[in-house]
Amino acid sequence: MIRMSQTECGQIGEASKEFWEIAGLVLADGSIRNDQKYRKFEVIFAGKEEALTEIFKQRMKKLFGKLSFIESVDKLQVRVLRVCKRSVILPFLNFLPQWKRKGNTALKFPSIENISISNLQAFLKAFFSAEGSVILGCKWNKYKKLWVINKRIQVTIKNDSLKEFITKVLIKLGFQPAVWKNEVVLTRKQDIIKFSKKVRFFDSVNISRKSKVWFGIEKNKLLDLIVDLCERKINSFRSIKEWENFVKLASSRLRVQVPTG
Repeated sequence: MIRMSQTECGQIGEASKEFWEIAGLVLADGSIRNDQKYRKFEVIFAGKEEALTEIFKQRMKKLFGKLSFIESVDKLQVRVLRVCKRSVILPFLNFLPQWKRKGNTALKFPSIENISISNLQAFLKAFFSAEGSVILGCKWNKYKKLWVINKRIQVTIKNDSLKEFITKVLIKLGFQPAVWKNEVVLTRKQDIIKFSKKVRFFDSVNISRKSKVWFGIEKNKLLDLIVDLCERKINSFRSIKEWENFVKLASSRLRVQVPTG
């Protein structure tokens, strides 16, 4: 196994926000290849979001200097970026020796006790930007006789050790996440507001086609709308028509709204 010295690890892992952003992106939608037998050493990132692939390239260049990226597009139209350089994978192997997550592989994450709050926030921002969702929906509550608003931030994670690590990071930052079968979820009003202030998503990262209502809207814009509902204590609608009108107006406004940074 390739390892860096503690000094090298400290310089990159603790002092550099870029390292933690890259680690978050790659854990969400990429991998590190360390094939000693066939001499394949790669940092790989793949995603349909143009904003994320550009952020990955920018952060890698800022952290490691001049790099060559091998770019390809797979059959699902996913853009894949590779950096094939042995020295580049070293800090990532020191952080996490094994990056393969298929089959619920047990990953050996380091302790987060000595990692700064700002770096943990950078890690979460990247991970949630690539893998997370911001949810705003409405469901009939037969006991309250109201259409109750469903507001949450979540990330889907099938690997148990990665799910545990993300949960630990959130708790360290003062959140109270709920852990469902394959999701780590923030539902408390205080947590949603805190996430919008301390973490957020990368700008220009949009909601995927999984959401029929909010597809194509920037994640941060929908997050700010949810925070506004939380702060105004709007938790329900009296009729489905009220909800539909709200969605129509909000969707139109968010699609033309200029990003505020």
